[in-house]
Amino acid sequence: MKKNLFLIFLFSILSYSITAQVSLTLKAGYGTYYMGDVKEFQKAALGQSSLPGNTYKIYFGYLTTGGRISLADYSGKWNYDMLLNGFQTGVHWSQPIKTINKFHIDGFVDFGVICSMLNMIDYIRVYEESAQNSQLFFAYGLNVQPGFEAVYKMSHFDIGCYLGLEIDMSTNFYLNGNSDYILGIRDNNYTGPSWTGIRTGIQISYTLGKHN
Repeated sequence: MKKNLFLIFLFSILSYSITAQVSLTLKAGYGTYYMGDVKEFQKAALGQSSLPGNTYKIYFGYLTTGGRISLADYSGKWNYDMLLNGFQTGVHWSQPIKTINKFHIDGFVDFGVICSMLNMIDYIRVYEESAQNSQLFFAYGLNVQPGFEAVYKMSHFDIGCYLGLEIDMSTNFYLNGNSDYILGIRDNNYTGPSWTGIRTGIQISYTLGKHN
């Protein structure tokens, strides 16, 4: 599993305050994912590493990563893919630290829940014959992300950047349709996601109504 991957966060953020402002925010950035359990599962099961003023908002987020093992020769090909997606929602709280005209530096904390989906796809082809099998696993958890954001505020648009550390606390993966089947290398050594890592990038917001 790659430790450092480029990712895109698409956040639709509903911002509310005393004046009931509403804003939509798009974030694009870079992040690192720990994914220690998933890497260990790949190595053990497959025998080798893979390829690589106090504001409250409601946010929605999407995270993605993946890995592949592939072998091929004149007789055929074998691929083993692990595709992992995360869906987040929660509350974004920010507190102003420094304001210089329209330039704001804020501290923030995100509190939320996350649903992780792991799709494992096993494909093999020998000469003209081929077969594919896939299994879908789920995990659920909580996440918290403290950090800082620097934002230039205009009448309707904001543009800025952010830096944070996300900490993920999720359950182990279980098979879709059978919660008793838990993914793992062996008994008492189960596999779960870990989205824990650094988050940084840029953000653009549009606010319905002028800022306070």
